[in-house]
Amino acid sequence: MGALARGLAPASYTTTGGTTEQFKRVTYRRVEVASQRLIRLPSEWPEDLRWLLEAYLETPSGRSVNALYSPRFLVTLQDTRKLVIWESGLKGWSERLQPKLKKLVGA
Repeated sequence: MGALARGLAPASYTTTGGTTEQFKRVTYRRVEVASQRLIRLPSEWPEDLRWLLEAYLETPSGRSVNALYSPRFLVTLQDTRKLVIWESGLKGWSERLQPKLKKLVGA
């Protein structure tokens, strides 16, 4: 049962692109849910990204109770169904994910 059926605001999904050359090589998708408790529910994710949720929930981070906290950053390679990087929090973004992304898409 989705959030709307439970009387909550439906999850929202956005796709954006940045202006830098590096960001232009990245597809950025954002999934927002009404409550962090709902983030693990496949029904709250766009259908084409549910495999990503399943892959993340199999990681040590995804299996932990902290998997409910956000923001979460999940990175896959284009045209693959393989999760290659996952980080959480602003510190995870700035200190761990950004350097890895630079290696993947070029500095």
